[in-house]
Amino acid sequence: MTSFFAPPTVWIALLGAPMFTQHDLSRLEKGYYGASIMPVGVLQDIRRKLPRIRLWNLYGQTEIASVATVLFPEEHEERLGSAGRRPSTSKLE
Repeated sequence: MTSFFAPPTVWIALLGAPMFTQHDLSRLEKGYYGASIMPVGVLQDIRRKLPRIRLWNLYGQTEIASVATVLFPEEHEERLGSAGRRPSTSKLE
């Protein structure tokens, strides 16, 4: 398995499972989460326990499409705990 999507409640359960460290997850490179806010402490725990993983935060609504905003892996450090990018500061003309 190289990628995995789950809501925060599932990530929390997996990270806290007694057998978590007994499984080889070294090939897991992409982690996706959405459907709810991911606590910052859980994001830090994921990084500590799965150092190779790159995280994507996906946020959307059924009414508009499956994904409305995305927080890419390279944006996590600056925006940990966010549900997407900050609005642009440029003026609309």
